[in-house]
Amino acid sequence: MDPARRPLLGGHPLWGRGLGFYSIHEVLNPTWLAHVDAQNLKAFPDHAGYELRHFVFTFHDSTFECLAADLTLTLSTQPTTTLLANLTHGIAE
Repeated sequence: MDPARRPLLGGHPLWGRGLGFYSIHEVLNPTWLAHVDAQNLKAFPDHAGYELRHFVFTFHDSTFECLAADLTLTLSTQPTTTLLANLTHGIAE
């Protein structure tokens, strides 16, 4: 790991709690989900909350976080262009 990049991830709120480089993490009991639920409860009093999971993907110089119902990973030997074409097709449907 390039030491110059270490401070970027080191500033993440989950750093020091298991967050590592070049990985996919699931955050258990996420405060982010509780925050989203609380916000929605103000606008939608009958909102029962979401059954979502919090995932964090760490890359070279960035992170991607999402709340999702599930996560499915698929290994492939197809060229990237084919994978992207298939993904784009799936999104457009």
